[in-house]
Amino acid sequence: MLTPVLKFTDIKKDPNSLLGLDHAYICKRGDVVAHVVSTERMNQLLIAEKMLERIKQDNELVSKTKDMPF
Repeated sequence: MLTPVLKFTDIKKDPNSLLGLDHAYICKRGDVVAHVVSTERMNQLLIAEKMLERIKQDNELVSKTKDMPF
């Protein structure tokens, strides 16, 4: 599967070039500066990030309660 690579300057000239892309990379001076994903994929990533934050919070609570003598 080939992933399109778009130049930042080309996007500045024609922002509509981003429309309809499910996945792409944006490059500026030869370096990747951004990834373009579909809205569905972005929602999945945001949900996964929230789940990871909850897991980290739960682990912190568990580690704090282990140190408490009951």
